[in-house]
Amino acid sequence: LRLQGSIDLSAEWCGRRPPLLVAAAAASRWDVVLRLLRQPEEMTVGAAAFLDSPAALRAPPQVLEAASARRQLEESRAARPRTLIEYFARRHAGEVMGIDLLPHGFELDDGTLHGRGGIQVMDM
Repeated sequence: LRLQGSIDLSAEWCGRRPPLLVAAAAASRWDVVLRLLRQPEEMTVGAAAFLDSPAALRAPPQVLEAASARRQLEESRAARPRTLIEYFARRHAGEVMGIDLLPHGFELDDGTLHGRGGIQVMDM
């Protein structure tokens, strides 16, 4: 994605640099915003952050529609559990946990979760 024109990525937003989507919107670069919102579904672009920003008040209707749809998509995706405790709590609650929802750093092999440092946990 080539950007022409200036988008200020140094401004503070919630105590840190803004997501690219918010920075592009703040610069009224609606072409860039739409391009970011149309990135592959597995990428998180931060549509909710954009819709909560003051820049959304100036956005064209087609940008707001795309951002709303993208926010729903991003919020409906299951988040990867951060810990084994969260992983097993969600499994116990009945959530189907595929290999894409293993905690970071773990792999599943023949019913056993393998982690760094030789950690092995039975996944039944």
